[in-house]
Amino acid sequence: MRFVFRFAFKNIIRQKKSIFVGLIVFIGSLTLILGNSILDSGQKSLKKNFSENFTGDVLITINSDEDLSIIGNQAAGMANMHGQSAKLFNVETSVLPGYARVIDLLSSIDGIESLTSQATGAAELELSNGKKDFIQLFGIDPVSYSKTFDKFQWVEGGMPVSESPGIIISKEKIEEIALNSGTDLNIGDELLLRGFSGTGFKLVSVPITGIFNLKGSVEFISQFGYLDINSFRKLTGMNVNTTEIAELSQAENALLDIENIESFFELAANADEAVLSHELPPTGSLSNKVEEDSPGAQWHFILLKLNKGISEDNFIKKLNMLFAVNGLQVKAVGWKKAAGSFVVLSMIFQGAFNIGLLAVAIIACAIIINTLTISITERTPEIGTMRAIGAKRSFIRRLIIAEVLIIGGISFTGSVFISTVALLPLRIIGIRAPGATASVIFGGEVLYPFITTGALFWTLSLIAPALLITSLAASAKALRVQPVSAMEEA
Repeated sequence: MRFVFRFAFKNIIRQKKSIFVGLIVFIGSLTLILGNSILDSGQKSLKKNFSENFTGDVLITINSDEDLSIIGNQAAGMANMHGQSAKLFNVETSVLPGYARVIDLLSSIDGIESLTSQATGAAELELSNGKKDFIQLFGIDPVSYSKTFDKFQWVEGGMPVSESPGIIISKEKIEEIALNSGTDLNIGDELLLRGFSGTGFKLVSVPITGIFNLKGSVEFISQFGYLDINSFRKLTGMNVNTTEIAELSQAENALLDIENIESFFELAANADEAVLSHELPPTGSLSNKVEEDSPGAQWHFILLKLNKGISEDNFIKKLNMLFAVNGLQVKAVGWKKAAGSFVVLSMIFQGAFNIGLLAVAIIACAIIINTLTISITERTPEIGTMRAIGAKRSFIRRLIIAEVLIIGGISFTGSVFISTVALLPLRIIGIRAPGATASVIFGGEVLYPFITTGALFWTLSLIAPALLITSLAASAKALRVQPVSAMEEA
């Protein structure tokens, strides 16, 4: 086999068309490595940004068919990313059921570094000059949220004081409001919020306690305001409906069994005064009870940060098993599900990029096959002579395959080296996102790309089969050359 590769290498040096084939493979490999490394770097940056600053490592939400993320329903999330008002979709995020029981269960599990709870919604801003604006909101507990996410760089002020109403807004959003409405907002200004819910409109007035920049900023999500949870609940009309069995007396059951209105009043006239003074439940033995606005009852999500070294996937599987065993109608998901539309956009772009390159690769394979075919035609005397002096068909096949693989190997290695050199300065200075969509794909405003193993593996998995196919096609052409051909050419 060593002789075959030595012979193949000498043939490559003699054949000028080998340079053309190598160049095609080099350019294709270089494009794949650079493109996928940048996109993979963006994915890693997006994961780091979201898990550290927005979603945590694990998000707990209601176990339903709703497509939920930290920005609520995906439809509303995509609306926000396209500058539309989420209220147009008339969708409300479901409240997390059994919140207290979930918290009790989480407190008994090892591996959780910190946790906080969150709600998501939207509001219209009623500004002092009579104009309006729109803002997406996270409802938070300022104390636990600050302990879990250290992402705010304060321009002025800070978090609302515990149990006190207040909202914090990014400097970017403050500037956008000033540009759109001509209203300058400052610390201490009362902000009138109009909320949307199934119960109608609600108005809440809260002071601006802080203006911030985000340490890890992704376009769209930096537009969110952070509102204390009690004000958020008043604004959105959040409540938790629970169901419990009501103990009814014989007289109360008799009233429920009445089939006509006359009998009801007849029985009611003879009823005991104690019974009549008791509020009757609705038909059936179940009654709905609306819990008070307790601090721990009404949330949309719980966000967890795990200790270092804990496998997120294994932890999520364990959590979901525990939820099922304990009859809790909640589920745990990873950061990708929690980030929602932001990850979807990045994955769509990467998929489209690779599909486009796959189409180019097919065309490149056709060009390489054609080039090798011409090369083999020119080498008919050589191949015919080898056959005439006893070279077997298997030797010719191995020789052609070895030539193609050597060309491909040298070109791929060269593309890896050039890609590494090209990305080295960008790893230091970064690439600034040219627009809002690019900031989502980059995972932030600036991307620091590097060569990723995923990009190398994907490139190799595409190039290797392509080279094998072209070498087999070329060897099939070579095997059709008969010894007599050498005599004819001579």
